[in-house]
Amino acid sequence: NISLWGEYRQSRFDAVQVAIDDETSVIIDPTLHIGRVGVSYRFGGTEPVQNEAPASAPRNWTGAYVAGGFGVDGIEGDMSSEVLVVGQGAIEANASGMGGGDIGGTLMAGYDAQFGNAVLGAFVSYDHSAHDASIKLGNDAHLDIPSLGDVWTVGARAGYLLAPDVMAYALAGYTHLEFSDWSASAEGTSVSLSSPSYDGITVGLGFEKLIGANFAVRSEYRYTALSSEGSSTT
Repeated sequence: NISLWGEYRQSRFDAVQVAIDDETSVIIDPTLHIGRVGVSYRFGGTEPVQNEAPASAPRNWTGAYVAGGFGVDGIEGDMSSEVLVVGQGAIEANASGMGGGDIGGTLMAGYDAQFGNAVLGAFVSYDHSAHDASIKLGNDAHLDIPSLGDVWTVGARAGYLLAPDVMAYALAGYTHLEFSDWSASAEGTSVSLSSPSYDGITVGLGFEKLIGANFAVRSEYRYTALSSEGSSTT
């Protein structure tokens, strides 16, 4: 009667322009990203169906694998900056909770070894995000926020077989992340800030189900705690 499911939703909303004063306004153009993993209970699921497939035979999870996939990426954090502009002195800016999310892709390679109902493995993965964000201030000013770029992770996972062909697992690893650069312009003055790379520890949970002889589907959530870095102005 019980099944597991994974889902991704994207909702795009109409843009709204908010006036700050007579010369300055902010255009808000939101996109909502939702990722869900859940459990369903189906009434009447105990009734047998015609030509019902036999129960899963024992499977061997030991071996190397390659994988590809897509999902949702998101980031948030606190940012502060001080920019020196000729004739205007230092301009300070602080922001909290700025960020966003979008669809991303993943490539992965790894090796698993099965020990009874337990599975241990190591992996390396590469992620790339389509996330991009900018803020328009007034008629001729804008701020391009650093967007997610390339992400490399090296890690290990430990799983338990809920069924011969279904595994729940936890993972941990080390992640290296790179952003695109900052850029801003206003009244003929432009400033760009190079974004540093970040490193941090990644943890996560997931489910994987074997389908056919050589294929599997996987749903996974990861959380990465990144280091704090500064940025230089050009």
